[in-house]
Amino acid sequence: MRVLQVLADTDDRDDGRAALDLHRSLTAAGVEIRTLALAPGRQAGLAGVVPTMSPSARSLAAHTQLRREQRWADVVVLRGEAPAAAAGLAPIRSAPPTVLALGSEAERWLDGPVPSRAARLVGRADAIVVTSEADAAVGSRWGIEPADVHVIPYGAPPVAVITAARRAAARRELGLAEHGLVAHLSGDETVLAAARAEADRLGIARTEVEPVDDRVVRFGDGEEPDRAELAVAAADLVVVVGGRAGPPPAALRAAGAGLAVVGRPDGAMAGLVDAGTGWTDLADAVAAGADEVARRGDGAAARVRDRYDLARLASTWEALLSSAADR
Repeated sequence: MRVLQVLADTDDRDDGRAALDLHRSLTAAGVEIRTLALAPGRQAGLAGVVPTMSPSARSLAAHTQLRREQRWADVVVLRGEAPAAAAGLAPIRSAPPTVLALGSEAERWLDGPVPSRAARLVGRADAIVVTSEADAAVGSRWGIEPADVHVIPYGAPPVAVITAARRAAARRELGLAEHGLVAHLSGDETVLAAARAEADRLGIARTEVEPVDDRVVRFGDGEEPDRAELAVAAADLVVVVGGRAGPPPAALRAAGAGLAVVGRPDGAMAGLVDAGTGWTDLADAVAAGADEVARRGDGAAARVRDRYDLARLASTWEALLSSAADR
């Protein structure tokens, strides 16, 4: 089976990371897969691993190359609105079966208008994939059979649960106090300000991916690859801010490593956040104390193993794609 997976661009977003995880898992299972982007992104954080089809997603070159790539494939996975729009405008005869994978678009399309270019593809898609049960209702809006709407959340590869010795070592390397709670903030830069302010108000040290002060670790271009792991290893909690699809891969990795989760227990996060894995409010986690944080961290790690195991979810994807290709 030959699978073509198409991203909108090469920006480093949750859906792009999930697409790469799926690519690696399917390759390991013996599936021939190509993952491409319609065009470069603004930051192009995945440019080193995801080739692009053209300089612009709306260009004639993008549509022409997409047609060529479709002819190679037995089944096509379109990741989101821009690839769906491009495919809607670039139909080919005897096109391979198409699976439309929706991230944040699913929530937006439940209540808002579906862009006309993407809507042309929706009616022809052989299956729709969403990341949470809350988003599955998007299919009924288009009159799609419930059996053709599949809930497959993002997955997380197996990781070792952080030991006390590893946490202490990470804190020393980052210059954090060995004792006391540390929160790892996970989310888009545009929505992290309130979480930073709350952590500071509660007197909690924090780690995240953007430079804010001397307690924060940055990782990215030019940094050692283990800096991201340090940011998680030093923490007791992961605070998940924003995000309309998921749970996000970064949050799943942190929870899988044994960090209790702080986030909204509904929508995309409904399967990850509850009384056994975390809290809805950071202040409640602080009030509960270190022992309870550790207990719920263990619960979060177990939850990720049970519900979000990447290998199992990749097998679900493989079965879906094989079924679509057989049609």
